[in-house]
Amino acid sequence: MPAQRAWSYPPVNPATGPCRSSPHRGPGGGRLCSRCERNRRATACANCGTIRPVQRAINGERYCRACWRQDPRSFDTCSRCGKHATIVARRPQLVCVSCYEAPHHPCGLCSHTDRIATRLDGVVVCPRCYYGMRYPRLCPSCGHQRLLTALKEGQLWCAECAGSPVTFACPGCGSVTEPRKHRLCARCRRPIVARYLLTSVDGQIRPELQPLVDYLGTHHPSAQSLERWMRKSTAAQALREITDGTLSLDPYALIDRVGSPQTASFLLSLLVASGTIPNLDAQRARFEHWFRNWLPTIGTTEEQRLLKRYDAWVLNSSMRSTRRDAFQRRRSMLLQTAAFLEHIRSSGHTVATFPQRELDVYLTGSDYRPTRPRRTPKTDSHGRRLSRPGVSGGRIPWKDLSHGTSQQIPARAS
Repeated sequence: MPAQRAWSYPPVNPATGPCRSSPHRGPGGGRLCSRCERNRRATACANCGTIRPVQRAINGERYCRACWRQDPRSFDTCSRCGKHATIVARRPQLVCVSCYEAPHHPCGLCSHTDRIATRLDGVVVCPRCYYGMRYPRLCPSCGHQRLLTALKEGQLWCAECAGSPVTFACPGCGSVTEPRKHRLCARCRRPIVARYLLTSVDGQIRPELQPLVDYLGTHHPSAQSLERWMRKSTAAQALREITDGTLSLDPYALIDRVGSPQTASFLLSLLVASGTIPNLDAQRARFEHWFRNWLPTIGTTEEQRLLKRYDAWVLNSSMRSTRRDAFQRRRSMLLQTAAFLEHIRSSGHTVATFPQRELDVYLTGSDYRPTRPRRTPKTDSHGRRLSRPGVSGGRIPWKDLSHGTSQQIPARAS
């Protein structure tokens, strides 16, 4: 028989050690968590000699779970599927591990009939109510958001109000106010998940991504939503590709990768806030990326030159805000101007030869020249004014844009 080895997690008394969840009574009058209680009852396995919790005892010999599952005496013919497999229930019939179903019983908290997950002071608790205890709720006694793990007066109370041992507390920080979907609470898992997301295949974190790891581990307001974002978001997948080296840490490359404008703005803002990339305006970077890809799709080189000048000398210089709607208006004005230039080209004219009367018809739908500006400008389906960007009034002096003096110099030059 192999030499026995000591158990890796010896029983710890919560009064003197780090054991925080203590639903079981110890032999000396203290409290023990479920793991320490199992370890306290552990003994040397008759097969491997390892000190582990007992799974089966036959003729005074005790076997651990792993050894018993491999022991030929644990195999038999299942009464349900007829397979020769490991038997986990022998009364009233032999049932294998695949066919076994836990007995069902009405839950003492929600009255729903389901299998038994645990018992609180003799009251049956179903799996749904049991796992619901891992999420903070309002205590009916103190009104605080805590893990409700104690049964009192037919309701779930927090352990402090019920005077019961604290259970389900995070073993990392002892918190009873954070969700515990896993062994650790969401707040303790947050830096672990951040490091896992941004760790390369060789187990190292790239130096340029270390500020992002620190930021995600400390600054996110909701640890649980952060973990969902890391698992499902397109931005998180892009960060993973940066970690693997398949995607460069370049703003324009990130915009191309994520596709969605909202996701691109969020990802760039996150990288700037964490100090991973230099300070930049995410909305401006999105617009410049769009303009750089859109401009080559315009019909002629001359029209591209006019649009580039118009954007640089008129729209850019007149912007008073860097908000998202300001760049949306800027893009809308460029699209309207491109449509107008295409109309000039399709009518057989150039910018220099386009007649004033046809300009009035294009803008107003009529060749009538009013003595006063239109009070109700023509708008599109979104309520946006359909007029040449940068010029107001009903009748536009088209020749003045290139030769006259009534318009500002940038507008005439573009």
